[in-house]
Amino acid sequence: MVKLTKKTRPYRGLIGLFVAVLAGMSIPSFVMLAPGYAYPATLPTERQEESNTEQEYELIQQGLTLGSQEKFDEALIILRKAIEVNPNSAVAHYYVGLVLFYQNKFDESVTTYQKAIELAPEYPIFYVGLANSLQRLRKTEDALTAYRKAIELNPEYADAYVGVGDSLSIQRSWGDALAAYQKAVELEPQNLKGYIGVGNQLARQKKWDEARAAYGKALEIEPKYAHAYIVIGDSYIAQKKWDEALTAYRKAIEIDPKRQVYAYIGSGDVLTQQKKWNEALTAYRKAIEIDPKNVDAYRGLGDLSVEQNQLDKALTAYRKTTEIDPQNSYAWVYFSQGLRYNNQNEESVNAARKAIQIDSNNVDAYNALGAAFASQDKFDEAVTAYHQGIELDPSNASIRANLGEALYFQEKYDEAIVTLRQAIELNDSSGFTYAMLGEALQKQNKLDEAATAYRKALNLPDELITTRVGEQNWVITKSHTMAQKGLQLALKQ
Repeated sequence: MVKLTKKTRPYRGLIGLFVAVLAGMSIPSFVMLAPGYAYPATLPTERQEESNTEQEYELIQQGLTLGSQEKFDEALIILRKAIEVNPNSAVAHYYVGLVLFYQNKFDESVTTYQKAIELAPEYPIFYVGLANSLQRLRKTEDALTAYRKAIELNPEYADAYVGVGDSLSIQRSWGDALAAYQKAVELEPQNLKGYIGVGNQLARQKKWDEARAAYGKALEIEPKYAHAYIVIGDSYIAQKKWDEALTAYRKAIEIDPKRQVYAYIGSGDVLTQQKKWNEALTAYRKAIEIDPKNVDAYRGLGDLSVEQNQLDKALTAYRKTTEIDPQNSYAWVYFSQGLRYNNQNEESVNAARKAIQIDSNNVDAYNALGAAFASQDKFDEAVTAYHQGIELDPSNASIRANLGEALYFQEKYDEAIVTLRQAIELNDSSGFTYAMLGEALQKQNKLDEAATAYRKALNLPDELITTRVGEQNWVITKSHTMAQKGLQLALKQ
C-alpha cells in the first residue's frame, strides 16, 4: 500500500518552498502594489544628482505614474528615454530594472540593477531590487549576498532582513530564516511580509496558533491584505479544519475576487476534501480563468479527478502542468503520480527523475520516485529513494510512512514498525500510517496491537492510497477499506 503522495501546493505560504517564498517576497512597488510597502527613504532622487536635467526628472515622474497604473510597457519606454537623456542616472536604471521585474524579464532586470549599483553603489535599495530578481532566477546564494550587502549599508533595513529570511527559507535554514523575519518586525513593527515570514516558519514547526497570531498581526497592519487570509487558510488545511480554511479563503476572495488565484485553489482543495465535486471544479476553473498558466490550478483539477476515480482525466491535468512550466519540479511530481495511477510505472519513474534533475532538493520528488519504484515491486530502489528524501527533510512524515510500507514488503517487519511509529510521531493524523502499522504488527502476530492501530486508522479521516492486487497490479483504494479488512482478519485470528 502506497499512500498517494501529498499534493504539495508549491505556491502556498506555509509550505516554505521556493515559489512560496517568492509569492510573499518583499518587493518595492510603484504605488504600494503590495500593501504596506513604499520606497525606503534611502532611495536617491534625481534632483540630488548634479547631472540631472529637468527633462530627465519629468520623464522619471511620467514613468512612475505609468508604473503605478501597471502600464509597464509604456513606463519602460518613458524610463528608457530618461536614461537616454542621462546615461548616468542610477535612479532611472533602478526603475527600469523594477519594471522589467514586473514584466518577468529577470535576466534583463538583473543587468539593469547591476548598472544602477555601478553608478551608485551606496544605496541599499538597489541591492534589494537585484536580490529579488536573482531569487526569481533561482540564484538563491547570490540573492542572499545582495540582501546582506543592503543590510551592511543600512543595518536597520527591515525589508532586506525579510529577503534574507526568504533566501534562508529556500535553503531550508529554518531557524535562521525565522530569526531574520523576527529581526525585520523588530526593526519595523508594521512590516507585513516580516509577520508573514514569521508565521510561515512557525507553521513549519506546527505551532498553528502562534502562526495564525503572526498572520493576524499582518491583518492588523492591513485588514485588506488578502494574502494573510490565504496562509491562514493553508494553516487550517494542514490541520484538516476544512470549514475554517474555507472561511479564510473566501475572505481573501471577498477582498480581491479578481486576483486571488490561490484563494480559489485553496477553496477547491477544501471542497474536494468535502466531496463537493461541482463546487471544487468551479473554484479551480475560476483560478484558471484568472491565471490560465497556473500549475497549481491544474494540479487541483488532477486531484479532483483522482478523488472521482477519473484517472485518465487526472493524467491529462497533471500532464498539463509540465506543458505549462516544464522547468517546474513539482509539475513533474504531479505528472509522475498521474502516470503511476494509470499503471504507467516506468514513465512514472522517468517523470520523478526529471523532477529531481530540475531540483535535487525536492523531497516530494524522491517520494514520488520511491512510490513509482514500489509500484513495480522494486522495493530496494524505493527504499533508497525514500532515504534520500528523508536526508533532505527528516521531519517529513509522508515519505517516512512510505518507507515503512516498502520495508514491510521487504518482509523487514521490525524496521517497518519502527519507521511507521516514527512517522506517527511526526504526524498522528494519517489513517494510512496506522493501517500500515497494523499490517506490520499483524505479520508479527501482535494482534491486539494491530487491532488498536486499525481502529485508530478508522477514527481518522479516510485517505486515498494505492494497494497491490496480484503481481504488479496496483489500484486506488481508501485507508478505511484497508483498515477494516485488516481489523476483521486480526479479530478472526
